Amino acid sequence: MSWVYQVFSTRQFGVVLGVSELLIAALIAVRPLSPKVSAVGSALAAGMFLTTLSFLRVLSASVQFVPVVPRC
Repeated sequence: MSWVYQVFSTRQFGVVLGVSELLIAALIAVRPLSPKVSAVGSALAAGMFLTTLSFLRVLSASVQFVPVVPRC
């Protein structure tokens, strides 16, 4: 997703991401009024979770874990 930073600055992308998460949450919350709209929100949330998981998978391969020695 490096292409995003060619379009948006880091701050702008953070704002876009935050607003989209709030909108998805609002879609899920309208379940009593419209179950179909809520289903769309749930699908979008699942897509967002999968995107996050893909980042964790990619980043975990590039991170080196250093053993921590407890200090006395």
